[in-house]
Amino acid sequence: MKLTLITVLLGALSVCAVSSFAQIYNFTTLAGKQGIKGSSDGSGSTARFNDLYAVVPDDQGNVYVADTYNYTIRKVTSKGVVTTIAGRPGVAGFTDGVGTGARFYFPAGMAIDATGAIYMTDASTIRKVTPDGVVTTFAGMLGVAAYQDGTGTNAGFSGLQGLAIDSAGNLYTADAGNRRTRKITTNAIVSTIGGPNDFIDPRGVAVDNAGNIYVADGAGCRIQKVTQDGVVSTFAGQTWAFGSRDGLGSAARFADPQGLAIDGAGNLYVAEGGVSLIRKITPVGMVTTIGGIGTGFADGVGSAALFHGPLGVAADKWGNIFIADTYNQLVRKGTPILPLQIYSAGSRLAVSWPSWAANYLLENRASIGDTNAWNAITNGITGDTNNFTYTFTPTNSAQFFRVRSP
Repeated sequence: MKLTLITVLLGALSVCAVSSFAQIYNFTTLAGKQGIKGSSDGSGSTARFNDLYAVVPDDQGNVYVADTYNYTIRKVTSKGVVTTIAGRPGVAGFTDGVGTGARFYFPAGMAIDATGAIYMTDASTIRKVTPDGVVTTFAGMLGVAAYQDGTGTNAGFSGLQGLAIDSAGNLYTADAGNRRTRKITTNAIVSTIGGPNDFIDPRGVAVDNAGNIYVADGAGCRIQKVTQDGVVSTFAGQTWAFGSRDGLGSAARFADPQGLAIDGAGNLYVAEGGVSLIRKITPVGMVTTIGGIGTGFADGVGSAALFHGPLGVAADKWGNIFIADTYNQLVRKGTPILPLQIYSAGSRLAVSWPSWAANYLLENRASIGDTNAWNAITNGITGDTNNFTYTFTPTNSAQFFRVRSP
């Protein structure tokens, strides 16, 4: 949980204008040991991974990991406790089953539905893993690379990468071997909605609330947008223009964008494997770098954090992001640092924080060392597209405010 505290002192405030906030992340290591491969379950740095390709969070604060070259699906709790829920470390295959009786060949993209069931791309198939570790083949031909629309195991895929799920439970995947984007309904009906001439190297996939699909086109150095009608356009970056420049739309540059995720506000997050960066793209296409500055390993805020070839990224409902830091063999977490601003509003004072923190709680108390509980503030809060604001009448004593994730 990330808390931000401010002190409000009568007569000690400067007046400032409040506009939209830039979102800043503090990146920490949730599980794994930097640079050390293995398959051990355990807590924090005692756990081991072998080239993670994807992460996906649930609504209880856990994150699931495609541990690709261990051929397993792992669960990491909010405290960093790692367990293996399906597959046997070091043993590849295409076998449905329960827990260690199941076999995977190339677990990569991941998505999770409202029931907590995990869907995963596995070479030429899409597999389903229940919370109890029961693994079945949802679509695609086990061990057979092909291109064919159809239902369930009659459909054909080749070299599947990213996977995303919409609010209705439909899946979308980057069929890299066929250079297409595919849709899989809840009844496992597979259709093609983009490609092959529209993509060079489709990797990560995300879908917004309107049903638009976004594809990280790795070697193409761009992010593509695909409508439900199959209309494909470049959303950010420029074809073949390798680089790492922030900017709007085609002015931005990417270097091997891989993992892709989207939050509830429609912001995209990109794991950029080629230059070990984490990028953010707003709904209007503005690209900024929110983590990393070059290949390495370090926890820290923004560019002080370092990654090594991250291939997967995901966002949870509280605004946290998770990174499959592939070649560091780590699961990383980015926690938003929530800025509070204070300003005078006539004879009153106002506390303001960004609108993307809609699920956060505003609380106050009289002293930083107060042993009493924080007081929840539920009345008098207004909001617009940029900020939430609480306006109040000051007293002669100090007040401390914080916002926190629920």
